[in-house]
This record gives sequence, C-alpha cells and structure tokens, in this order.
Amino acid sequence: MSTPKLSIVVVTYRRPEYLPRTLDTLLSQSFSDFELIISDDASGDSTLAVANDYASRDRRVRVRSNAKNLGMPGNLNAALLECRGEYVVNCHDGDLYASDLMEKWLELMDEDSLIGFSCCNWHQMQSLDDFPEDILEGQPDLPRIMEGSDFLLDRFFTWSNPHFGSWVWGTTIIRRSVVENLGYFDPKYGYFSDVDMWMRIARSHRVGILPGLRIFLPPKNVVPNLFSRDRADRLVRSIFLKHRVKLCRQRSAGYMQQLTMHYTLAAAQRARILASGLIRKLRTSQKMSRK
Repeated sequence: MSTPKLSIVVVTYRRPEYLPRTLDTLLSQSFSDFELIISDDASGDSTLAVANDYASRDRRVRVRSNAKNLGMPGNLNAALLECRGEYVVNCHDGDLYASDLMEKWLELMDEDSLIGFSCCNWHQMQSLDDFPEDILEGQPDLPRIMEGSDFLLDRFFTWSNPHFGSWVWGTTIIRRSVVENLGYFDPKYGYFSDVDMWMRIARSHRVGILPGLRIFLPPKNVVPNLFSRDRADRLVRSIFLKHRVKLCRQRSAGYMQQLTMHYTLAAAQRARILASGLIRKLRTSQKMSRK
C-alpha cells in the first residue's frame, strides 16, 4: 500500500445521524490521495456501524475505536499515532468542508517548509443549507503566510480579542513531523487542547492562512455540543496567559504590556460572567414570584 500524502482524522462520539454529511464532504474532495481515519470514542451506539459502512465502500477509509472513552484530545492523539501522511487534518463529526479545502491547504503548505499549520476562517450556519454565496466577504486582510509570533499578536494576544476567543477553528492542516516533535494534544486542556496546540506551533513555526470561509459549522440547535463548559473560561485564560508569557520571553519584549492586557481583559470577562449570572438569577426569581 502506497503512503498517502495526507491523513484526515475524523474524531466522532455519539453523532451517527450527522457523521455521514461530514464524511461525504471529505470523500468528495478535489484532492483524493489521502487516508481517512474515523476514530470512534467508545460511543456505544450506531456510530461505529456508520463508520464501518463507509469503510466497506471506500478503500481510503479506516475505522478505529477506543475500548473506553478517552475524551476528544485522547481520541485525537490515538488516531494521530496511526497516521501515515506527511500532513494531517483533524476534523470533527457534524462539521462540513468545502470541496477544494484539502487541495488549497496542501498547495499552501507546500509553498513554505517552515509552515507548521495552516488554517482558514469558518462559518456558523443558521440552517443546514446556510452556505455563504461569497466566501471572501468580510474576511480579514491577512498575509497568506505569517510568522507565528506575528499571527499570535494579531489574532490572539490583542485588545480586539476581549473574550479570549480562538480565530483558528478546531480543524487545521498540520505538518505531522511538527506534532511529533512538539508533542501531541494536551488532555489536561480537554476540548480546548486545540487552542493550546495552535499557540504552541505558532510560537516556533510560520502559519499559513487560506483566505475565505471553507469550514461550515452546523446550527447549534441541530447539532448541540456534547461537552460541558464548566471552568471553560478559566481554562482558556490559563492557556492564553501561559503562551503570552512564553512568547514575550522568546521576543524579549512586550512582557508588561501583555500582562496588563491579559489581566485587564480577564477582569472584564469575570465581571461580565458575574453580571450575566446575577441577571439570570433575578429573572428566575421574578418568574417564580409571578406564579
């Protein structure tokens, strides 16, 4: 069996009704020389049957299943250890992908051997047919290739990111050797281990930015999240602080500025969360008093 240039990993957990749409968009890519590994995290439902059905119909598809639930980062790491391609794309069940995504990403990665990963912007769908007519509309004016440190300062460590959001979605194309050298996704960060990974890679490598919307997230009311957001804000802030400090040490500049920014934004975020909680309690109390 020849070694494919690209390995695509689809991590899945208890979404058998949505998994086929994801797999269909991947198997119909304009670039076809890839292996597709479906990694089931001990779903215990019909997810595995759906995956095996695709494997029986397409030789590029391989199915693996964990004996026990490992959580997203553990499931992804287990699949990454089985990848053979020079490049790896990590995908999630439920998400949809433009038919030229892999082709365009590979072209970008091949342009510069110092690129650690490449990303693109994404679109939150309001309905299952809500695809944008113009994928370039409203997109930020970013270079096609950026130094990783500049990318972090422009997209993450900036006053314009008051909510500690990640501009990079959980799906990117990564040079497999980079992941092997830096270490895999850190389970202690749970569903936010990808945010930590993008920052880790960007601190030591260039980042590719593919213009346009090519990842489409299903409506939240149709495909709800299956993970808890308990402590999520605190966890993400800790990731940001760790990499802010490390980046400033690498650049030997901006330390106090970044610390001031971080703690100011963190205080504002905590205040917003507290205010939202108080408002919810007040509204609940008012509803109860009317009964």
